Amino acid sequence: MKRLKKILLASERQESVGELKNILGQGIEISPCIPEKIQDLTGYDLILYDWSGDDLDCLANIINLRTLCKFKDIPIIILAGQSRMDYANKALTSGATDIVEKPYTEDSIKGAIKKALKPLGSEFNIEPQIIRPFIQATSDVMREFLSVKAKRQDIYLKKDNYLFGDITAIMKVSGDTEGIAAVTMHMELASMLVAKITGMNERDMGIDVITDGMSEIINQVAGRAGLIASETEYKFDISLPEIIAGYGNQVEKMSREYRDLPIITIVFECLNEPLAIQLCLKALCNGRKPIHSTV
Repeated sequence: MKRLKKILLASERQESVGELKNILGQGIEISPCIPEKIQDLTGYDLILYDWSGDDLDCLANIINLRTLCKFKDIPIIILAGQSRMDYANKALTSGATDIVEKPYTEDSIKGAIKKALKPLGSEFNIEPQIIRPFIQATSDVMREFLSVKAKRQDIYLKKDNYLFGDITAIMKVSGDTEGIAAVTMHMELASMLVAKITGMNERDMGIDVITDGMSEIINQVAGRAGLIASETEYKFDISLPEIIAGYGNQVEKMSREYRDLPIITIVFECLNEPLAIQLCLKALCNGRKPIHSTV
């Protein structure tokens, strides 16, 4: 669990800063900002969002904050009064990590933060050889097939199953490694990448063109990852990608079939936009039992 150093408090109530400092201690920096004015989340470890005002505006703010996270590891905890809890719960499928009911207590705030900072899944060690083919394949395909540089930004264990992009490719992995792999991005990047392989203007492309183009691109990444893995002891095959368009998708197989495994997220930057690969995988030995190793 990472150390908490800096919190962004998205709130109209500046007096909340003092309340939270008394609870969390003076060693944690708490920076207040009016939600609508937030433009950069660099350096923040966690966001506390004070749910007040119009419910639809609050929901839009949560979506905007999650987009500003650029798939990086920043939990968003909502602080909401009892009368607002029903609507605030909708934010859990729009980018929020958890909700704390107001008036909050020391135990409720600290408990929610501790839970938000704990990765999903058990303490299952990851074999690095099953991750590297996906990282290399993404970089290779973007460079060779699309003439785009994919720069790796971050790698971490996810805290939930939700994929807060606009378009997601989901694939089944089988062989000496098994599980689920997913690639997600926002529509801006998907449109730019598909435009490169179709020659079309981004504004002229409908969702069917974008999903078909993304399927072709992700299939290239999957094929390259499998080829790279074939040169290791953890060979695997990857199914054709299932493309899902729509914000806030959840990979049900990750939560159902592989709920005891951590979900690794690898964040890249392409054309100044974020792209995330999410891996829920386990390496198997000859007896088809999981191998425990260290990253």
